[in-house]
Amino acid sequence: MTIILLDCDRLKICLNENESLECGFNEDYSQHTDEEIRARLLSLLKKAHAETGFNPGSANIVAEIWPDESGGCVVCFTAVRGIRLSPYGGEIEPIVYSFESALELIRAMCDLYSRYGHYVYKSSLYTDNRKYLLVMRVLDYEDQQSIRLLEEYTPIIGRGEVLAAYIDEHCELLLSDNAVDTVGEKSGIINQFPE
Repeated sequence: MTIILLDCDRLKICLNENESLECGFNEDYSQHTDEEIRARLLSLLKKAHAETGFNPGSANIVAEIWPDESGGCVVCFTAVRGIRLSPYGGEIEPIVYSFESALELIRAMCDLYSRYGHYVYKSSLYTDNRKYLLVMRVLDYEDQQSIRLLEEYTPIIGRGEVLAAYIDEHCELLLSDNAVDTVGEKSGIINQFPE
């Protein structure tokens, strides 16, 4: 088990295949209650607290689990304390991307979800009947991996609260707050489309 304290609000735990099996994270979650899954995650948090001092206090915690190439899994915990602030000062700035086709959008969102979904704090999807607009707030301030990944698909068309408010007022909302997670969870659909 490798425990990495990313910052005071983010923690990453890498489990090998055996550790993942011991925690029950290689199983079908539909067979378990929320309480069972929560107990497994709390057990990991206690170990991480003992090793790193990670202490989210009274903040809500978002936990994400995804498999890795070795047969194990990666578990990320993010403490959410109301409005998130950038370490550079101010609120997390919304970033806006424009996609011409639904297929291009789905591919980008599935790629983002599978690789850096744990960095997406909020994401909403809109349309203006000509294109799709993805408005995101991300947590990876320093290395901006999530931002660079999406720029491989389409450039940023703008940033800031004013642009986000304009889009919210003048475009049709398709998915609110967790668009990347919603599309990413349905990522099996992408295999139906040829390159």
